[in-house]
Amino acid sequence: MAGILQQIAQHGQDLKSLQQDKDAVALGLSTWAEIKQIKDQPEHVDNDWSLKDSTVNTNDNASVVRLGDVCTRMPKSSMLAKNRYTKDAVLVEYKTYPPKPEGLGGSEAEDMNFRLDRRVNQLASLLATSGSNALGTLPFKGFVKEADQRHYAFLFNVPEGMGEASPDSLHDMIESPVLGRLWSLSARFKLASDLATIMGGFHMFEWVVKGFQSQSVVFCKSLSEKAPQLSKPFLAGFEYIRPISGSTVGQPLDLSGKNVLYCHPDLQAEPNIEFSKIHDLYSLGVVLLEIGLWLTARQLLQQTRPPRPSTPAEI
Repeated sequence: MAGILQQIAQHGQDLKSLQQDKDAVALGLSTWAEIKQIKDQPEHVDNDWSLKDSTVNTNDNASVVRLGDVCTRMPKSSMLAKNRYTKDAVLVEYKTYPPKPEGLGGSEAEDMNFRLDRRVNQLASLLATSGSNALGTLPFKGFVKEADQRHYAFLFNVPEGMGEASPDSLHDMIESPVLGRLWSLSARFKLASDLATIMGGFHMFEWVVKGFQSQSVVFCKSLSEKAPQLSKPFLAGFEYIRPISGSTVGQPLDLSGKNVLYCHPDLQAEPNIEFSKIHDLYSLGVVLLEIGLWLTARQLLQQTRPPRPSTPAEI
């Protein structure tokens, strides 16, 4: 399959036409063509995923993805304009961006903002495509730029059949004695396989995740049982996802605290080196180890460290 895709790309096949070709759709090539166009030709991305005249509210800040709502002002021409606003329950993920460099102004500042907005819309287009094609991400709705807080709020629809509640992360479930009991050995094997498949899918499309960890894996709660749906993991925490040949959305890779435990040693030594698939695979390996031992990397580190003396006499 990979060879066929490369031949299509090398022969200049029109990616737009390929997305609409019936045979390509049947073979699954249309999704590949759509993602490749988003990656290679961001200036040709038709959809603007920014939600105008919208405000976002969330009810907690404990997880990567949290439950919230988005209020959008209705256009005057709408039949629903008398209601003034629509309010929808959404899952929210915040993505920060660095402050404007000192002394930057005028056309340079406008150019920087334009490139940032286009890059974020490129990421939004990827998430919309992956979310609508069962590639392991939540169903994407749009994003709201909140410049006063220097972040974008990426909004996802609550998956069908799921309750309106903040998802549980894999990291929290491993560390929770209650939630941890939900996982059988066979369920953990399936989860490991699912995560490897999701990661492999992004790599096939020449995208790297950058920053993958057990906090990035979330489970929505069933509408009927009010319990996490263990068979449906979603990949979140796309603070740093980017095409292999592209620049990174967000701030430099966070190597502080527990985040460093998921980073390849080369990145720990030189955080500014070019990120590659092998770095993603290292992070995936750490998460698979966590699933196998049912301990987080932080817990494993605590177990391997010698206990600290508590009084001067013990030193």
